[in-house]
Amino acid sequence: GGGGRAVSLPPGVETGYEGLELPCLPPRFRDLTLPHDWYVPGKRKLVKRNHRKVHGVISFKKMAQDIADAWRAVDDVTIDFCTRAAGIIADRYRTIKRVRDGGSPEAAASAAWRRRSETASGRR
Repeated sequence: GGGGRAVSLPPGVETGYEGLELPCLPPRFRDLTLPHDWYVPGKRKLVKRNHRKVHGVISFKKMAQDIADAWRAVDDVTIDFCTRAAGIIADRYRTIKRVRDGGSPEAAASAAWRRRSETASGRR
């Protein structure tokens, strides 16, 4: 596999995802212990890692098919968790991007709230 070890960020590094509240894990995964920042996108880019030679044992097409097959077998509770967590993380990403580009956090938060409201009411 290509998973490797979990990456820990050095103390004092801020990602913008601090304080994010995600839904509880589905019952099937309640006993799973995840790193506190498991959902932070791009954290591997913030920490230098050792280069590992690519083995090329599996083609990209085969890997994509295996992943698609695995997602087809996922239960509805887990799909719901993943969908809600992804929405929360995406909203935070947009807030970080908007603030980085010169906008205010309040404007970014209200845009995220509007998006969630539209999605919940089926207007999307």
